Amino acid sequence: LRAVADHLIENVKWRQNSPEHEIRWLNLTGFCIRPGFGDAFDEVRMPKLWKVYLQKSQFLKVKQNAVEWWIFCRRIAGGLTAGQQRQFFQDVSSYLLANDGAGKKVPKQEMTEVWMAAANMERLLVKDKVALSKKLIPQLKPGKTPHQMFWALSRLGARELLYGSVDRVVPAKQAEKWTNRLMNVSWTSKDQIASALAQILRKTGDRSRDVSQDIIQTMVPWLDQMKAPKKFRDMIQTVVPIESADEASIFGESLPQGLILKQ
Repeated sequence: LRAVADHLIENVKWRQNSPEHEIRWLNLTGFCIRPGFGDAFDEVRMPKLWKVYLQKSQFLKVKQNAVEWWIFCRRIAGGLTAGQQRQFFQDVSSYLLANDGAGKKVPKQEMTEVWMAAANMERLLVKDKVALSKKLIPQLKPGKTPHQMFWALSRLGARELLYGSVDRVVPAKQAEKWTNRLMNVSWTSKDQIASALAQILRKTGDRSRDVSQDIIQTMVPWLDQMKAPKKFRDMIQTVVPIESADEASIFGESLPQGLILKQ
């Protein structure tokens, strides 16, 4: 995969040929470089891809190009530095955090991809994650919200990060506040909200990150009522290692075969 990525990076000008060329370049390059780290030479590749980011999509006015652009950003997120992720946040905050009726108008499908890309930036400052989450939560509506938006919230509020440092985890009190609010909504699609809250409350064994026992005691019967899988109850009550299947779910897609994330 990285060999293919190197060939695509070397021929980055291909994406300028037409909207269709750029769609294929963004999709394949992002696929081959995901999650942005894991190979010894990724530190050389990522600065080249950051230059691509700074140039933006060549055909942003084409709907599919815009969508593929944000997918590309999400896939390479893990290889971006904290400063680069912060710049990404500043670039998108004008419309992700805009008040209703204000900011840039973005089609729904594209906006979903923007949220997913932002949520995958684990090195964002805690205050930025809190700001994004406070704007995202009111958008979660029973029967109306794309499942990817629940995934985005689970990434922003996760107790266990996949590549970010522990000082970038949203405070437990904040996670408890979100949980109490979301538990009082009558959800139609129960698996999505149950999965998101399980990630937000996941037990780590680290007292600085773990939520209070009170919220866990409230959450367990709620999960039973929602008929959620047993693994969700286990996740919030005991320290359960993240398995390969969980990694794919958390990242939003499968990782390259043979790549294993270690704490």
